[in-house]
Amino acid sequence: MLGRRIYYSCCKQQFDNASFQYHKVVVKILNDLIQNKDARILDIAAGTGKLGLLLRERGFTDIDGIDGSKSMSNLAKEKNIYKNYFHHMIGRERIPQIADATYDAASCGGSGSKGHLTFDNIQTMLRTVKPGGYLVFSCAVWNYQFEDFSRERLDLCLQDLKKLGLCSSSEKTTSMHREKEPADIFILQRGDARLL
Repeated sequence: MLGRRIYYSCCKQQFDNASFQYHKVVVKILNDLIQNKDARILDIAAGTGKLGLLLRERGFTDIDGIDGSKSMSNLAKEKNIYKNYFHHMIGRERIPQIADATYDAASCGGSGSKGHLTFDNIQTMLRTVKPGGYLVFSCAVWNYQFEDFSRERLDLCLQDLKKLGLCSSSEKTTSMHREKEPADIFILQRGDARLL
């Protein structure tokens, strides 16, 4: 974890100016799914606020951000995008600052990759969303070569979430992570099962 924090501390400006594409598709999907512009949205692994800024441009007003990098959080805070900004590294445990079922939707753009968030973190992200709400996240296709990102592991994770009643439906669409780098965008609808 310390290695990730140092990496993001050194590279925060690079991420702000990078040619990523996934965030545009994640925001378009959220905009299509959520008609209420006052809906509460959590931007997970918010980084410098690129995705949150696009949500604001679409008219959403109640957006919180969470990220594990203090330096990237500080850069996002300067832009005044989020109502609340939480500093926390997403793991398998509950996020201490956020009660279960707080948000109408959550987004996670670009952080589904080796060394960042894995499919094991989906339940943690999904627990922040109200029943009937959505989690929209992206994963660059090149990550599937790693064991903790295999398509089989993802399928098992989604099956488990559905069996538990935490995910009532899931869809996948394809986009670009960066130019010439495909990404899968996942849309999960939160089921109404209570979390333990």
